[in-house]
Amino acid sequence: TAHDQDRSLKRFSPNSDLDVTRLRDSISWSMTQLRPFRERYEQAIRMYAGQRFGENTGLDKMPLNLFRQVIDIWCRQLVSANPRALVLSRSADLRVGAFEMEIALNYLLDLIGFGKSLGEVARSAVFMVGAMKVGITNDFPLDTHVFSPESGAPYATPILFDDLILDLNARRLEESDFIGHRFRAPYDLVMDNADYDEGVLAKLAPSDVNSATDDLADDTGRTNKLSSGDSIERNEFRQHVELMEIWTPIRGGLLITLPVQAGLKPLQVREWTGPSNPTGPFHVLAFNPVLGNVLPSAPAQNIFDI
Repeated sequence: TAHDQDRSLKRFSPNSDLDVTRLRDSISWSMTQLRPFRERYEQAIRMYAGQRFGENTGLDKMPLNLFRQVIDIWCRQLVSANPRALVLSRSADLRVGAFEMEIALNYLLDLIGFGKSLGEVARSAVFMVGAMKVGITNDFPLDTHVFSPESGAPYATPILFDDLILDLNARRLEESDFIGHRFRAPYDLVMDNADYDEGVLAKLAPSDVNSATDDLADDTGRTNKLSSGDSIERNEFRQHVELMEIWTPIRGGLLITLPVQAGLKPLQVREWTGPSNPTGPFHVLAFNPVLGNVLPSAPAQNIFDI
């Protein structure tokens, strides 16, 4: 019954081997289903970049890249500058405070580069789907590009479609059992994070020496290969590790920090304390929705063959 299902969900524990395995398997399946979309997304990015960008070969010569011209025009129409706040009050006593709040909001939007982030999300949505993660930083903001390392600073950071994790079992985004993203963090900072589970940290290996990977760590359809190439061995100055942050509506909302490395439990599980949102801290932008599907038919995909 629906009551029994609700009780089962409340019994869900991210620290249970069985539950974590079920979560990993579901994410892995969804990422596998995402592969053709990621490949088409990469093809569109290649077309936009043009034949003379890095190792981007195999394209026909384009003396004038009209595909790029169309994308640039659309994106300028969508986001052309940093948004500006307008704070008003009907009470005369509060108008000075409202004006000061307006100044503070506009200053904050400039400080965190919100216009640039919004532009990246809109551009990603033109190619496939855009996503932004919004929240307040903690002492270790590993998965965000924030303007300050201090705890308590607000941020709004775009997420590459390459790194976006969606629940493709859902027919609508609001029905998703999870949504999240993969991110790359310095290994030493992860190991020094006192909030992370010590038992999991003891088993965590840097990405360059970790062979225990799965579909979550593959390079299928990754656009950074245009500049970094397909080389398996990378010469990095600092060691890094691949992590995921997953939001699930279970138990009122949980944020799960999970290593991509197979077989490991979460590094951290936190209760969601943000505003009521069907996708937690993640905000998704999509054009041309396809009924019954989480992913849209993006504008760039529609004109690709032209």
